[in-house]
Amino acid sequence: MKYVHLAFVISACILYGTLSVVGAEIPVQLEISTPQMQFPSGSPITLTITLSNLSDVPMTIGRVVGREQAEVDYTILVKDTNGKLLPESKYGYAAANNRLIVSRTTATIPPGGTLSQRPIITRLYDMTKPGKYVVTVQRRLPAALGGLVVASNAFTVSVVLDTKSE
Repeated sequence: MKYVHLAFVISACILYGTLSVVGAEIPVQLEISTPQMQFPSGSPITLTITLSNLSDVPMTIGRVVGREQAEVDYTILVKDTNGKLLPESKYGYAAANNRLIVSRTTATIPPGGTLSQRPIITRLYDMTKPGKYVVTVQRRLPAALGGLVVASNAFTVSVVLDTKSE
């Protein structure tokens, strides 16, 4: 029975982004957005990932140097309207499997502060086909924060035919 309860607590924590580790609550929120909801086919789609420290203590995490390679720090998933995960590009595969050479640093997020990064998700997946795509992001927290995975909200973007170029 203890295992069922623990699995439920971990699932709820991953779903809502607030983690409880060894009796101490570690409030973390992961949100994603884009500057618009609709993009012309073939245009880059930049995602804004915001990791918020909702606690009253600083949170130190590893991160890639620069704001546009967040795919190294996060697992970014893009699914079609049927819930099927899109195939990764060669670059997306390399990013997901730690095969990119990047410079790393740490960032300390103060209490109530945020860290934002902006990966270009069309580098990871082919999103040129018109339609709707559902994007979610996950991040494993450092061992000092429990090492659990926190998940973002689901965000839907639409790709449409670019009628301006015709």
